[in-house]
Amino acid sequence: MKINSGAINELSAFLEQAQMEGARLICYYEEDTHFDKHEIETFSNDYDAREYYYETATDVDQCSIAPLVPVLEAIKVLQQSVAALEGREGSVSFPFDIPLIVEQYQLKEKLKASIMSENIEKTTEEKTIEEKMLPLEKRFKFSGMGDISREELKRNLIEGQPSFHVGLKGKIDEVMTTLDALVKLSKKGEYYPQSYDLTIHPEGQPSYSRNYEFKRSLPVHTLNEDGSEKVDWINSTITRKEAFNQMMGRAVNKDYVFENKDDPKKNRKFNAWEYIDYTKPAVDGKHPIERIYDFDMDKKMEGYQFKFANKNEEENFIPSLKRGNCQSVINVNADGSTDLVYFLANPRGNEMKVFDKNMNEILLSIKAERNVAEGLPSQPDQTQPGQQTGQDLNSSVNEGLSVSNNSDANVQQDVSKDVTVQEGQTQTSGQQVNDNSNIPFNESLSGSNTLSVAEQKDNATDVKPQTEQIQMAGQQPSQDSKKTLKEGMAGGGDPGATVQKEKKSKKRSRGI
Repeated sequence: MKINSGAINELSAFLEQAQMEGARLICYYEEDTHFDKHEIETFSNDYDAREYYYETATDVDQCSIAPLVPVLEAIKVLQQSVAALEGREGSVSFPFDIPLIVEQYQLKEKLKASIMSENIEKTTEEKTIEEKMLPLEKRFKFSGMGDISREELKRNLIEGQPSFHVGLKGKIDEVMTTLDALVKLSKKGEYYPQSYDLTIHPEGQPSYSRNYEFKRSLPVHTLNEDGSEKVDWINSTITRKEAFNQMMGRAVNKDYVFENKDDPKKNRKFNAWEYIDYTKPAVDGKHPIERIYDFDMDKKMEGYQFKFANKNEEENFIPSLKRGNCQSVINVNADGSTDLVYFLANPRGNEMKVFDKNMNEILLSIKAERNVAEGLPSQPDQTQPGQQTGQDLNSSVNEGLSVSNNSDANVQQDVSKDVTVQEGQTQTSGQQVNDNSNIPFNESLSGSNTLSVAEQKDNATDVKPQTEQIQMAGQQPSQDSKKTLKEGMAGGGDPGATVQKEKKSKKRSRGI
């Protein structure tokens, strides 16, 4: 069968009109040499089409039924071809095999349906993966690991393994670190981060690793002033930066929950400072974690007057110290002058350590400042007895020694702000400092050999410089250091008890 180019426009208009009127089938005669509108009939349902077929079919003329849509579509394609031939004389006949046209159309529709089905499945799968990624990304971001590769996370979720690892590499306070997080699949089919290993690689020092768990949030029920119940959700996960600060020898303040599994409404919140005790022997290569519950940092900060650049800087000052950072601030002296100083919480020594702009530890006593303002005698040198300056400390490090009273040359800057303080360089407050001095695991926060500011003033003549070898991670203490440790950790290893015993001993020695 063929179709004449001169009849294409007329056929197209006829079939379009029939389609608009509800027709979806056509009947035509197979023996006709040309496809013509006068030789075809259109029907809206299969029953009428078949009835016409049986009534008109003879031994000579065989009637066939075909769907209208593929035939109309083929005619429209030919219509475009005829338009390209416009201007030529005479008509052109095109082959028009209706069974073949219908077969190709059905094949095309099947292929289209298959592709659409795959796209729907893919879209559904991607949507499911995105839904699974959201809680994971939220937990990682909350824990200071928001830079974990999203593509790596997505690839592992698509693979659908019961557990997988994702990594993160980068510098914190100029120290290279690597992080390896373990993600597991729960019985409910949900992925959750279980734990992570943080490894620090200080230049010129052995690498050191610790494992930290991702804690789940626990409810704590309390009452408002009006008697209504309030629920606070507490999550005590140690963040990446907090873990780094701990591994560098500092203490971190967190809220914890004493969980009552029988009755969650009886859960109780408590607060503690947590640090790694490098003075105690390592078990399985890991030094123990210790907690201090009675260090009141807010009370230690009373009497100081600070000048902040803005409200945000003021609000972030205390939280930054609680995260274990060494935070800079503009201190206002009693005479009205100002100095840039750095504060670092030292719960184990029951004190706040203070450093000047060159990272030398100083005695920033309110009483001493008032004496200066009133013209009374004051200490000419604010360096603590037995304390080394930054230059002397670097020299001691090269010899493998450190001073227990001032081995905190490891004062770190927050990962978000890398600021190195140099002599003569101007710096604003609200920043953390980074001066590693090649001491990755220091005992700057040790309370066993550290006196309070008042005690150092009262016993300035009795305090002598002391040195002890740096005890590296995983290294067993020597016999001498063990002896010193036992003497310093009197009172069952309780830092608070140690300080109290030292105070009582000194009072007795003075006849008080």
